[in-house]
Amino acid sequence: MRPELGPHDVHIVVNTVTDKAKCHVPGESEPRWVVPCRNEGVAGPGWDRPYGDTPPGLWEIVRVEEIPPGDPDINAYGPVYLWLQELEGQAASVGRAGIGWHGGGSGLPAPLAPRQGWQVTHGCLRSQNVDLTMRVVPTVRYTHARGGRVWLTVSRDQ
Repeated sequence: MRPELGPHDVHIVVNTVTDKAKCHVPGESEPRWVVPCRNEGVAGPGWDRPYGDTPPGLWEIVRVEEIPPGDPDINAYGPVYLWLQELEGQAASVGRAGIGWHGGGSGLPAPLAPRQGWQVTHGCLRSQNVDLTMRVVPTVRYTHARGGRVWLTVSRDQ
């Protein structure tokens, strides 16, 4: 489902085949930015089980949470966690909840480095810390400050 964009909204499309997230702004023909983004879950391929891949469909980024230094979860999530609200029941229908977009990676040698590497999640989207802090988070905060919404589509289309 493609959302109806308001004048201050943005639409981020995560393509799970190309492992890229593209930010689309109304009135602009090209994406504002493109960043690497992965969706692999620890349960292996497939989204229809707990800890599988990120479920496809329409979501909204409703909040940015900065993870404070010293928090026991900072290595797992990195410096920021973006809360995703499902809009089509795609996660709840298979007993899942609490999916977000973050960096980090507890099993990585340097999970807080700007480019920390890749590790599978429990179903969340994962990007490099620097891409989240320099591209995604500023876009979300600016859009929310203007009264807009940040739509996010997880797509398996090429």
